[in-house]
Amino acid sequence: MFHTKYVWYSMATNNNNVIKTNFLFSYKFTGFVTLLVAFLNIYFWLKNNIDVFFTGYIINPNATMKPLTSISFIILACIYFTKNKKHVYRLLITNIIIQFFQSIYIFLSSDSTTGFFAASSKITIVMFVLTSIAFYAIKFNKNKQILIVSNSIVYIISIFAITYYLLDASTLNAILGFETLSWNTSMLFFINSISLFEYQLIGKVSRFYYRILGKNKTHPSYFFPVFFLFPIIFIVSSSILMHLGFINKAQSIFIIILFLNITVLISMFLYSYKFMNFYTEISNKSKTLEVINDRFKALNKELNEANYYLEDFASITSHNLREPIIALNQLCVYYEETVKKDLASIDEVKDMFQTNIQNLNLGLNALIQYHNFIKDINNKHPKESLISESIDNTFTQLEYLKPKGTTLKSKIDDNSSFPKSHIDNIFHNLFTNSFKFKKENEKLNIEITAYKTKDYYTIYYKDNGIGLDVETNKEELFKKGARFHKESGSSNGYGLYYLNLYVNKLNGKVRLFSKVDKGTAFKIKIAT
Repeated sequence: MFHTKYVWYSMATNNNNVIKTNFLFSYKFTGFVTLLVAFLNIYFWLKNNIDVFFTGYIINPNATMKPLTSISFIILACIYFTKNKKHVYRLLITNIIIQFFQSIYIFLSSDSTTGFFAASSKITIVMFVLTSIAFYAIKFNKNKQILIVSNSIVYIISIFAITYYLLDASTLNAILGFETLSWNTSMLFFINSISLFEYQLIGKVSRFYYRILGKNKTHPSYFFPVFFLFPIIFIVSSSILMHLGFINKAQSIFIIILFLNITVLISMFLYSYKFMNFYTEISNKSKTLEVINDRFKALNKELNEANYYLEDFASITSHNLREPIIALNQLCVYYEETVKKDLASIDEVKDMFQTNIQNLNLGLNALIQYHNFIKDINNKHPKESLISESIDNTFTQLEYLKPKGTTLKSKIDDNSSFPKSHIDNIFHNLFTNSFKFKKENEKLNIEITAYKTKDYYTIYYKDNGIGLDVETNKEELFKKGARFHKESGSSNGYGLYYLNLYVNKLNGKVRLFSKVDKGTAFKIKIAT
C-alpha cells in the first residue's frame, strides 16, 4: 500500500532535489477525470443523447450536467496542468466571467432553460466562484486562510449533495439553489475540493529534500495518495455501484460511513506514528548537526586565532626586518662618505655593521620562534621538552648574543615537560631580554628556579640587569611595540608581548617585578 511507486525524485539542474508526482496523486487523477467527464458530457449533448451516465440523466433526469458547467470544469482542470501564471490568471478570469454572465441570466430569466445553453444551478455557480478563489489563493495570493475557507465550503456543499443523492435525490431538488444540481457536478466538485488541499500541500513540501530525511520514511508527499486519492476513489466507486444497481442505498451509505471512520482511525494512527518517526529522525539529525556545529565553531575559533597570529607575524616581520635593513643601508652610505675619505676608521664601521647584523639575526630568530609557535597552537599532540632541556638548549643557541662573563644558575625541583615550541619561546624571550638590558660595567647573572605545587608549575626567573620602572609603565608592560629603554636600539618592543602570549597559551600567567638599576624578575605560573 505504501510502495515507493507513489512518488519519486530527481536532481534538477541547480542540484536541488525536486519532488515529482505521478498519476496516483489525486490532483492529477482529478484533473484527468474532470476533463474526461466534461468532454463526454459535451459530446453527448452535441449528439442529442443526454440520457447517459456522464450527463447525470440516469441518476436524476431533472438535474443533468449542463454544457456550460462542463466548460467551466474544463477551465479549472487545465489549471492543474498549467505552470505559466499568466495562463492561469486568464483561465481564472474566464471562469469568473462565465459565472458572472450565468448569474445575470438566471436573475433576468423567469423560466429555466433546459437546452444546450442552459445555465448552471445557483449553487453550482457559487461553488465555481469559491473554487476559483481557492485556486487564486494557491497560485497568487498564498493565503492559506482564504484557501481553507473557500475550499472547505465547496467540500461541505458537495459532500452534502452527494449524501442527499444517496438518500433521496427528490429531497435535494426541493432545497433552494440545488434544484438542478446534478450528481456528476457534485462529485466533480467533491474530488476537486480534496485535490486542491493536496495541491497546496505539495507546494509546501516540494522544497524539502529526501536526502535530509529519507523519502521512504517521513516525507509527507509519500502518503498523499493514501490520504487524498483513496477516499476519492472509494466514495466515487460506492456511489456509482449504488446508482448502477449493484448495491442498494443503505449498503452504499453504510460502506461509505464505515470507510470514512476507518480512514479517520488509520489516518490518526498513521499520522501520529509517522510524525513520531519524523520527530525522532529530526532529533537525531539535530544532534548530529549540533555536534557538527560545535566542531565548526571550534574550527572557526582556531582559524580566527591562527589569522590573528598570522597578522601579528606579518606586522612583527615587517618591524623586525625593516629597521636592521634600513640601518645597514645607511651604514653603506656612511661608509662611502666617511671611511673612503678617512673621516672614520674601518673598525668603527665594522662594529656598526656587526651590531646591525646581530640585531637582524636576533629579529630573524624571534620570527622563527614565533613561526614554530603558530604551527603548534592547534596541534593536539605537540612535541614536548623538559624544562632543563629547554633552558640548556635555548641558552646555547643564543651564544652569539650572550654578553661575556654571563652566568646561569638553575634549580629545577620538578623537571616537568611542556610543548617544546611554547616553553622554548618563553626562555628565548627571557634570555634575550636579559642580554639586551644588562648593566654596562657589571657581569650578567641569571637565576632560574622551577618547582611544582598542587595546582601550578612555577618558574621564577631573575637577572641583575638595568631594570625598569614597573609602576610607571604597568599599563604598557605586555602591549605590542612597547619600549621602556629608548636608548636601546636593539629592542623591537615585542619581547614582553611575546612572553605573555606564550605563557597564556599554556594556560598560565606571568608577573613582572623590576626596579631601575636593581634587575628584573619574572614569576610564571602554569596551571597543571
